[in-house]
Amino acid sequence: MTSPGQPPTAAPAQAPYGSSPAPLPYDIEEPASSVTERSVYAAVCLVTGLVAAVPAARIWTSLADPPSARLTPDGLKFFGESSFNQVTTITLWFTVVAFVFGVVLGLVAALFGRRHGLVTVVSVLLMSWVGGSLMLWFGVHVFGPDHPVDFVALFNGTTEQRTAMLNDFDKGDLLVSSVGLTSPIGLLAWPLGGMAGTLAGTALWPKRVKRPEEYRAFSPSDGPVVK
Repeated sequence: MTSPGQPPTAAPAQAPYGSSPAPLPYDIEEPASSVTERSVYAAVCLVTGLVAAVPAARIWTSLADPPSARLTPDGLKFFGESSFNQVTTITLWFTVVAFVFGVVLGLVAALFGRRHGLVTVVSVLLMSWVGGSLMLWFGVHVFGPDHPVDFVALFNGTTEQRTAMLNDFDKGDLLVSSVGLTSPIGLLAWPLGGMAGTLAGTALWPKRVKRPEEYRAFSPSDGPVVK
């Protein structure tokens, strides 16, 4: 109602039907990825696991520092309890390095895979399996010693087995321990790290509302269409 003598107040202009709606104060959920996009994402994850296995293996063998001992007529010189401890730490360092790589790659994969849903989790698991397996292979066959000796098997074997294992070595040769794993549990380190990184990445995903099925013009009084 207006006072006598004052011009009537103009009503607020309504957006014409069919015009573009005003920007919304919240994020709209992105459309689901296509089969092609998911396939490319999974392939990239697999290649990433393969490539990352090389530096991971190099770091592992550098930190593991496999023990060595000189073969003498009286047996292996300077190989005792401390050397056996070094053999144990080979598996420990594999677990640590693999877990760290898994966390980092899982986090990055999750941040880039928010549109792929379950495919993201499966791709991270496959990447972790490839990365952990190839990390072990590269560490043993590429960055490991040329003629490794399994010291645990050497000292736990029979006299005949020890003689066969040392048959290719001469007195005075330096024997270097292999860098294999003393327990297969170490192979779970990369997948566990990958899942930890994926959970951290999904927690950073922005909160979004469902995209409306139909785009339509609506007045400012209309609320968001949420499924």
